[in-house]
Formats: sequence, C-alpha cells, structure tokens
Amino acid sequence: MVWAGIFHGWCVLWETTGIAERVRLAEEALLRRMDLRRENSVFMDAVAEILSQRGVLRMHELARDIHVSGRHLQRVFQENMGVSPKTFASLVR
Repeated sequence: MVWAGIFHGWCVLWETTGIAERVRLAEEALLRRMDLRRENSVFMDAVAEILSQRGVLRMHELARDIHVSGRHLQRVFQENMGVSPKTFASLVR
C-alpha cells in the first residue's frame, strides 16, 4: 500500500511539465505527512502524560500541557483508541 502511494506520487510528478507544479505537489505531500506526524505526536504525548501521572490528572490540564484544545484531544483519542482520554485515564488508574 505504501509503495503504491509512493509510485503514484512519482508518476504524478513525472507527468507534470512545469517546475512550479512539481514544487506545489511536493509541498502538498510534505504538509500531509507533517499533519499525520503531528496527530501521532499529540496522541503519544497524551498517552505518555497519562501513564506518567498514573491516570490521576484533569483533562483540561492535560490538553493545556500538550498545547491542544480539549476537543482536539478528545477527537485524537477517539480516532486512535476508540475511547476518550478520560476513559483511558480511568483504566490506567
């Protein structure tokens, strides 16, 4: 799957004629990768903090400490774990 995406990306770059279009496509691809890394970083930072505090912490403080909104924290946890950060913290406790 990953190789198919890389191959497709190279084909798209190869088929473009102008340097400006190639630069635009490369920038879009890099920005997508950065967004994915940021989401993973938020999730991993939150999990690490919950584990280090043994599940005893307030969710708004956790969100503040990892520099995201409470809603974003909820969404990232739901997507990656299927539960809220509060539920995960209670399981850790």
